[in-house]
Amino acid sequence: MEALGHTVIICSCDSSNSVGESLGYRVNTANNTGGDLYIAIHLNSGGGYGTEIFTYGAKAFAEATRTLDGFIALGFTNRGIKDGSHLYVIRNTKMKSMLVECCFMDSSSDMQKYNAENFANAIVKGITGQAVKPIEKPSTYTPVKNGIVTASTLNIRSGASTSSSIVGTLKNGDKVRVAGKVGNFYSIFFGEHGAWVSCDYIKDTTGTPTPSDR
Repeated sequence: MEALGHTVIICSCDSSNSVGESLGYRVNTANNTGGDLYIAIHLNSGGGYGTEIFTYGAKAFAEATRTLDGFIALGFTNRGIKDGSHLYVIRNTKMKSMLVECCFMDSSSDMQKYNAENFANAIVKGITGQAVKPIEKPSTYTPVKNGIVTASTLNIRSGASTSSSIVGTLKNGDKVRVAGKVGNFYSIFFGEHGAWVSCDYIKDTTGTPTPSDR
């Protein structure tokens, strides 16, 4: 989405004390930030198979229809666009919203066809109506490097650009593990999915002897 020039806001939280608190955080983040579309991405379960999308009142707006068509083109059974007005994130977000159930994670036939990258591409094309541009990958993921933060405060971003959303911060002296590099950004180990920081404020400490090595 960001490669196509769109702003993406991650609404999920890293931890919460209850399901209700987690859902409230997502909705409040979306409503306070604003936006054109709220999307929740899920894998289904419960003994079925195929793909389906929930919207308020089962409204088949363009983004939902195109996304469903993209999933079907991947070979998944069409379960349709369904009424999701009973779902908290659909009922309480102020903007247009949809919850996609890509496929059933407990279906062997679905999981034989499952490919996360294909689903991601189908979602992006479904939302924007545009073909997905190739996204530059980190030049290398190995070996993992060690680094230390040199800035007083360093923003952690969701993508390799200053326009990407801030998902956290580091302080001077914090240690990081670097998995790769794109442009002037390092891909670092952070949370469940990794994140990005500016190379300008990370000192490479790979190979620096520790006190026990000296």
